[in-house]
Amino acid sequence: VYVGNFAPAITLAGSGSSSCLPNNYSFTLGTSTTPSIGTTFQVIYNDGSPTTFINGLGANNLDTIFHQFSNTSCGVNSTIQTTVYQNSYAIQVLAINGCSPQGTFGAIGPISVANSVNANFVASPAPYSPVCVNSVVKYNDVSDPGSNVSSGSCDTLYGHYWTITPNSGYTLGVGATLGSS
Repeated sequence: VYVGNFAPAITLAGSGSSSCLPNNYSFTLGTSTTPSIGTTFQVIYNDGSPTTFINGLGANNLDTIFHQFSNTSCGVNSTIQTTVYQNSYAIQVLAINGCSPQGTFGAIGPISVANSVNANFVASPAPYSPVCVNSVVKYNDVSDPGSNVSSGSCDTLYGHYWTITPNSGYTLGVGATLGSS
């Protein structure tokens, strides 16, 4: 016999609508009333992470939960109630107990997760190889552009800024520029 109340209404508040890898995303799970003993909260992430089960909340019926997304939200669609959000994650919480086997529901989102640029280039001839005066050294941009997520769309656009130090004693090849691009 389960003696208790129906599962309480869930409140969720998050640390924003966007994040960048590998930052922790934090959100606060709360309830409108004190949950009965035996109320379990299922926290469901749509990024492939396993469901988290919480048996009771902290002081004032609140718990702060941290989640680290491991991939960008590009290509992931989230449904919150009946609205579909493109290129985003959502976090859903279900409170279940003996009086409410179907539970009460709360969700937070859309959460856009981007990835920063990893700047890199390769030199030819290879770095630390001897180079003679008036010889050509070629540099190629092999940066990982990361991903930008904005207004439900994703792109890999990023700016470049090139400098040579010391800023003398060299000649740029045809079509080469320094500065922003």
